[in-house]
Amino acid sequence: MEFLLFTLLLVLALYLAFRVHSNSKKIDLHLIEKEVEEDFKAEFIDTSVGRIPGDGMLALVEWCEDDMRERKLSKSKQIESFDVL
Repeated sequence: MEFLLFTLLLVLALYLAFRVHSNSKKIDLHLIEKEVEEDFKAEFIDTSVGRIPGDGMLALVEWCEDDMRERKLSKSKQIESFDVL
């Protein structure tokens, strides 16, 4: 009887921990998405018109190119070994 009660409590505790963790993860993801959206609007979009102006578009393209270059460099084993030297 005690084993059954202990097992039931353990399952309940695991279920509650999983629910709290998943809810926390959903909230964190939502807040991160909201912050990224606000940062994007502040960085690249002219809020008075609601579209990306020419200089904002240029900054966005340059940022994307830099990000793609950094990702390629981080994946390249040859360049990683060169950095060690």
